[in-house]
Amino acid sequence: MKLRFLSVILSIISLLMLGSCALNTTSTVHQNINKPAVQTSYIKITVGSNSRTALPDISADDFDCFVLTGVDTSGDAAISEKWDTSNDGTAYAKMTAANIAVNIGDSYNFTLTAMKGGALWRGTASKVIEQGANQLNFTLNFISLADEGAGAIQVVLSVPSAVHGVSAELKTLDETEIIIAANSADVSCDLSNDKVTYTAGSIPSGNYVLIFSLFGDNAKTLKLAEWREYAGITDGMLSTSSPSGTKLDSIYSITLLPNGGELSGTFPGSYTRYTENVVLPKSENISRAGYSFLGWYEVINDVTQDTSTDGWKAGDIVLTSVFTMVF
Repeated sequence: MKLRFLSVILSIISLLMLGSCALNTTSTVHQNINKPAVQTSYIKITVGSNSRTALPDISADDFDCFVLTGVDTSGDAAISEKWDTSNDGTAYAKMTAANIAVNIGDSYNFTLTAMKGGALWRGTASKVIEQGANQLNFTLNFISLADEGAGAIQVVLSVPSAVHGVSAELKTLDETEIIIAANSADVSCDLSNDKVTYTAGSIPSGNYVLIFSLFGDNAKTLKLAEWREYAGITDGMLSTSSPSGTKLDSIYSITLLPNGGELSGTFPGSYTRYTENVVLPKSENISRAGYSFLGWYEVINDVTQDTSTDGWKAGDIVLTSVFTMVF
């Protein structure tokens, strides 16, 4: 009787244990089947430095708005998120704090658009989603400017030590019109430190080209090079860049041999390929008793010929004055 009772008790305990394991197994399977993947996988966003020439100078924390869109390459899922700067924080702080749910194993193409002052920046990234955190880093490239309003520009150009004079003009892209800002532009040179800075404000939003002319002399007669910096100006923002380095042309010498005559006045002793015209001494600037001045000539391969300054693009030049005797 005791053995039969014990057998019944053991059977009941075995059934309870089996039932308990079955329940546990069913519960685990149920949790695995029904647990959404978005709870274990997400993306985090950071923004790298923007690529630019002379474009609005802005840090990630300055943007007014970020918009993230993502498309699953299979077409089964899409993401659209937006963060705006407000009293409770910047758009960037909100965006980087967000954990954005995505599906494990899916492949996404993401686009991040940033906005400030009516201008747009954009970056793209692709990612196959893994378990846990998935870091996305976007490099924002400048896309478009504001349609109205005005901004400012500051370009700091590093120049070679041979530069002794600089001028600059901000022009339309076709270079047909010089832009005069409401507050006049300023070109400041610290050539002891090989730097020149161009600043201007109240420039209508749009695209421009800033042209630096570099000279080998303080009087700015010996032009050595031009440096072009393209600039995008947008409403309420400062566009900046710090370019450096440019190849300079050679300075060629001009040697005048008076050939018995006497010179009076001051005349250039150098030129570059940018020099449009060299003013040479005329008859009133050179005299020789008993002779009349005919002009300046260059001896090339034992042949004396009249030399036009328009052709002086090759190197140093030596000119000799030619006279004819007066009877």
